Amino acid sequence: MKLVPLASALVVALVLAGCGSTSPPPASPTSSTPSSPAPTTAGLKADLLGDGSTFVAPLMDKWRVAFSDANKDVKISYTGGGSGKGRGDITKNLVDFAGSDAPMSAAEQANATDVLHIPVAAGGVVIAYNLPGVTQQLKFDSNAIAGIFLGTITKWDDPALKALNPDVALPSDDIAVVHRSDGSGTTATFTDYLTKVSPDWASKVGKGSTVNWPVGTGANGNNGVGQQVQQIPLSIGYLGSEWTNVSKVQQGFVKNKAGQFVPASTAAVSAAIDAALAANAFDQDLKGSATNQDGAGSYPIAAVTWVLVHQHQTDAAKGKALAAFLGYVLHEGQALNEPLSYAKIPASMVAKAEAFVGSMDAAGQPLR
Repeated sequence: MKLVPLASALVVALVLAGCGSTSPPPASPTSSTPSSPAPTTAGLKADLLGDGSTFVAPLMDKWRVAFSDANKDVKISYTGGGSGKGRGDITKNLVDFAGSDAPMSAAEQANATDVLHIPVAAGGVVIAYNLPGVTQQLKFDSNAIAGIFLGTITKWDDPALKALNPDVALPSDDIAVVHRSDGSGTTATFTDYLTKVSPDWASKVGKGSTVNWPVGTGANGNNGVGQQVQQIPLSIGYLGSEWTNVSKVQQGFVKNKAGQFVPASTAAVSAAIDAALAANAFDQDLKGSATNQDGAGSYPIAAVTWVLVHQHQTDAAKGKALAAFLGYVLHEGQALNEPLSYAKIPASMVAKAEAFVGSMDAAGQPLR
């Protein structure tokens, strides 16, 4: 079937973010953030199953609970098995929706031609580390980050790190690198950034949801990386910004394209998404990259997370519930993004996403 235009793509992303019974650790920020009320829609009855991105898992869990509280006959579950698993499972029709922090590749899309990509939230990929006794927030630039994950910078007191942090007493110990072991949208974003800023990384490793890591120990999911960094002194890794609070790890400032050191705040992530839209970094289906964007306030390792869903549903009851859930995520549900350290989707994307939701059908009949 022919790939649907931009409107279709947005529908997908919404579904992803909205379906989520996730399994974040007990300390997840979802436990302390109030739900955003969802509208009640008469006649909805369905059990919806999703999986994929761990990056968006805490937010999806909040959306799921709020929507099901208002619509008692709609049960939504979501397991965060990683973006790669989500993309594979939606292709094989094993789930009703999937979460992914990386868009489908051309090869993946060829096997799932009616899958829509709907952006539902944005966040930053944080450089997380565990340096006992160091209280200052460390600064990193592209050369330092690439060097650490390439294995050419092996000591915490390497001259490159000392030059960036002259007032910090860095230890002379070895750096313990932690990376993802599963197919990960967080990895796709991180390696996309490194490929843009480091010729060495681009030629030796490249980008993707999985790569051949030159050094380090693998861990499953954002929660797994966070736990490893928390438990291993002198370690460093990368994870979604929302997971730094869950994992209780230190996080660094990253030097952006404009030469400013910025944290992965929601404001800095939003600035990066706005800059990416202005630079036409997203295609007509809203698939694209927000890394290494212009602007003094832009966080350089920013990412959009999408919900992936079939435009043409085979079950009308499920399709109607998905469409209603997407409507909640795009509107009322966006109020939950910032309390959980995610940026909201820009208004221009929301408007296009609404049109995509409207394009969903079952047996040729619209679902809204």
